[in-house]
Amino acid sequence: MKFAWMKKTFADILASEAAVMDRKLASKLPEWASVEGLNVPTSLSLEQCSSTPAALYKAKIASEYGPVIWDLTGGLGVDSWAFSRYFSAVHYNEMNPVLYSSVESNFERLGLKNVVMSCDDCEKLVGSISGDVAYLDPARRSDTGKKVFLVGDCRPDVKKLIPSLLVTFRIVMVKLSPMADVSLLAREFEGHLKEVHIVGLGGECKELLCLLDSEIHSHYKVIVMDLDYGDGFEFLSDEEAEAEQFAGEENFLVEPKAVLMKTGRFDLIASRFGMRHMDRSTHLYLSDHLLENGLVKCFRIEKVLDFGKKGFETVRKEFPLAEVTARNVPMSSDELRKRLGVLSGGDYHIFACTCKAERRLFVTRKCGGIPDVEGTEV
Repeated sequence: MKFAWMKKTFADILASEAAVMDRKLASKLPEWASVEGLNVPTSLSLEQCSSTPAALYKAKIASEYGPVIWDLTGGLGVDSWAFSRYFSAVHYNEMNPVLYSSVESNFERLGLKNVVMSCDDCEKLVGSISGDVAYLDPARRSDTGKKVFLVGDCRPDVKKLIPSLLVTFRIVMVKLSPMADVSLLAREFEGHLKEVHIVGLGGECKELLCLLDSEIHSHYKVIVMDLDYGDGFEFLSDEEAEAEQFAGEENFLVEPKAVLMKTGRFDLIASRFGMRHMDRSTHLYLSDHLLENGLVKCFRIEKVLDFGKKGFETVRKEFPLAEVTARNVPMSSDELRKRLGVLSGGDYHIFACTCKAERRLFVTRKCGGIPDVEGTEV
């Protein structure tokens, strides 16, 4: 008999880690989880790979440029598996021999027939290969294992490879960290940036996909896509200056999701959705109409109170159960909850924020037909 206080054996630890990986695989890649005998050599390879929706999305947009793709940084092979559904010929390359061997076996079990495998340093391949699309998903960790976000800090150095790849491929697609600064990408890629796809899933910004070609572009297209609901938002990189905000009855408070906020085009968002920006640094909006769109959360405004003792007392008495959010005020959401003295739950959501240069408490109710989707793996 094993008591709860006894130390876990090494076998117990391994079994526990395997169970965690099985659950993660089932969440990210249910199509793979249902196949017997697949091998995931490391938890890091599973953590860094795309989920099914994200992989299929990039495969679909890449397939518009031709039937042959090279996945030069193959990893666990999820993207190549997705590419095989859209391309007639997929070239998978991975420099890690252990990972390569696992993927080769996995692809056989998955029944992939149109994938050519290679195990080589992608920097050595550049110049000797050609096709329609070259895909790069560089490692976003330093030699010490720390996460990095700048293009030049990733490995392989995609900025070094791109000029040669653009000679022999129509399009180069680069997957970057969702933490990368969109406004800096055109300069990072020296004008070759054609499109940026900002991909959202599970209420979060999950991937940045950059499409580059041999032309020099004065501006580029930005496509925001929420994979949970299929809602999108597109604009050209020079559109922000033309944005105008609408005025009207302020019946609704609108909170953009992370994938929309990632654009950094806050006035343009207001213009396209017909809203008024509360304040330059608040990034919440006011609207006279209900927005049923997966890129935003919409709340009906019930009361607007002063941000101070009287307003706090009103909330404490009338709304003892509520969710709480602090934006652009001198306290965190946790601190605000303590000051208000309310418990989490109920139908109300209290926003403390700066609006038109004044601090206010907005008492709201969540509304609209778009439910929250949280925690989806990618």
